[in-house]
Amino acid sequence: MLRLLRAKSPRNDGKMVIRSNLFNNFLVVIYLYLILPRNKKIVIGGHWLLTHHSQLTTHNSQLIMIVPGMTLVEIKKSLLNDYNNGLHQKIRAIDIIYKRKFQLNKNHDFVETITYPAASKNDWRIIIYCTKNHVHTVPYLYSYDHVGITATHLNDMYTPLIFMHFNSHFFKRYKERIHLDIVKPQELVKLFFRKNTYILPCSDELEDGTKQVFSPLDGGVGLGIFHEADNIYEFKTFVDNSLLGDNQKKKITEIYRDTLEKIVESLKTGKNL
Repeated sequence: MLRLLRAKSPRNDGKMVIRSNLFNNFLVVIYLYLILPRNKKIVIGGHWLLTHHSQLTTHNSQLIMIVPGMTLVEIKKSLLNDYNNGLHQKIRAIDIIYKRKFQLNKNHDFVETITYPAASKNDWRIIIYCTKNHVHTVPYLYSYDHVGITATHLNDMYTPLIFMHFNSHFFKRYKERIHLDIVKPQELVKLFFRKNTYILPCSDELEDGTKQVFSPLDGGVGLGIFHEADNIYEFKTFVDNSLLGDNQKKKITEIYRDTLEKIVESLKTGKNL
């Protein structure tokens, strides 16, 4: 079984190969998401991909602010409560308001980042991509651990919601390997999510049973652990395309394309993946 965490030494060739091979295929998923009737469902790895956002309810409405030292499960609980106590309604309102703003902008595409202070005192950021056919939102929350900045992205294209957590080491490697001259950590996180509008959650089972995250990103691949029991994708490091060997690139492309083919087949047959 391929262990992608073992990266090869830097090479000058092969940059952007992963993205160039996969980007057009990923557009198929986005296209299907936009054109399918409401309530049409797709299953990826056991999770429904919806053609509309659906609110996830919880019996525990306790509001919890994220603080250093929290476990991933505790962070997820805090974000889930935020979603059910205002964030969901905010995202729905954005969809309506920004369709009007697009018209006022003379039908020109634009990107905007706004803040959303939750009742829990978590200070959310929402990146808004506004185009002729769609208003897409990317809500994320940054915080700090004992090392540096971290971020959690909530993806409500799925039911149940998908939680992606990016630790401080991930952003350290992302900054180094993309060669970014950004001083403020918050701006680094913001740039990352602006460059990675749609992050498809992918994982592969290793020989020891661990499920490793391998999500193609702009300029490289995000690696980490998929905590299946808690449905949390933990991104631990970033490997740019120049560090990947040919066999690793081929393997990533094959797995990613296989995921897309299963999505399309699920749409045709109406069966779960």
